[in-house]
Amino acid sequence: MTTAQTPAQLAYTAYGTATGGLTHDDRPMPAWEHLGEPIQAAWTAAAAAVLAQASKTVLASRIPQPIDDEEYTNQALESIARDLRKLAGLS
Repeated sequence: MTTAQTPAQLAYTAYGTATGGLTHDDRPMPAWEHLGEPIQAAWTAAAAAVLAQASKTVLASRIPQPIDDEEYTNQALESIARDLRKLAGLS
């Protein structure tokens, strides 16, 4: 039985697939478990940023228009993105 990967692990795996399993300086990529907490945290932050932006983009297209209050819209989108990050296990 395999355990579901976190969004950060999925991103790291995709990076490895795209680079042939090599780091930016052509060394073999270590397994996720051997990255160390600071590097795992960096991948988690990157995945969270992508998910937040993707959530905003998708959700913004579903908000009835026009909404004249940009601050209200941004607060609503931030709240939804926060909820999605919680569901994804990123916060």
